[in-house]
Amino acid sequence: MTTYDFQDGQGPVAAHQHPNGGGWVAETAMAIPTSYVGPDARVFGQAQVFGEARISGKAQVSENAQIFGHARISGSAKVSGEARISGKAQVSGEALILGSAQVFGSAQVSGFARIIGSAQVSGHAQVSGNTRIAGNAQVSGNTLMSESTWIFGNAQCTGNARISGNAQISGEARVSGYAEVNGSAQIAESSCLSEYAQVAENAQISGHAQISGSSLISGEARISGSARISGKAQVSENAQISGEAQVSDYALVAGNAQISGETRVSGEARISGSDQYGTLYGWMDRPHHPSIPE
Repeated sequence: MTTYDFQDGQGPVAAHQHPNGGGWVAETAMAIPTSYVGPDARVFGQAQVFGEARISGKAQVSENAQIFGHARISGSAKVSGEARISGKAQVSGEALILGSAQVFGSAQVSGFARIIGSAQVSGHAQVSGNTRIAGNAQVSGNTLMSESTWIFGNAQCTGNARISGNAQISGEARVSGYAEVNGSAQIAESSCLSEYAQVAENAQISGHAQISGSSLISGEARISGSARISGKAQVSENAQISGEAQVSDYALVAGNAQISGETRVSGEARISGSDQYGTLYGWMDRPHHPSIPE
């Protein structure tokens, strides 16, 4: 009986070399002849490789993982647990796909990315760098995630979203359209970021807040509650927008300003300093700093 040690702590086990590529396949695993297992690739445990899937480089497929369709696993990538890689998906570099994670469609996972839990990466999404996708998070469409980004919980990124830096997307948050999240920005809870909106630096979006249009949230800004930021509005520095407040058009809120309640800031209004505006002050659509009504 031919044996091979897959270096998984089980010692030498019954194995054979795959007829298409020569890589080692444990007898407890399965890699059908139409698939490819390269000379330095390994398939062991109860793993299964179907269809025209290709396992190349020093890639490893183990435990109960399944690779099928035209999927490609290469480099030093590892797929284990109950993970499923299918369609035309590609996993390369030092990437790890663990747990019940799924990568399908034409998605690409590379670098040192980690896809774990029940997370899903699909469509034409590209995940690279040290990105972590966990929980029930879903990344789809043409989303690009790079550097040290995190997405977890039930969060979703779709469309042409761009997530980079140390950004974090969590909770029930949704990022779509051509939205961008970078720096150390955080999108959490049930907030939504769409269209061409950008959240950067150390800004935080939470609650049921909605950021849309070509708006920009940056600095240490905080958007929470059911606040709405739209148009080409900008919120920066230490500004805080909460409650059901709305900032739209070309409005700018900066400094330590706080906008809350049902306040509306629109037009070319400029709010800065340490001003606080609540429901009482209503609409602010003047091009200069509004005076406080008596």
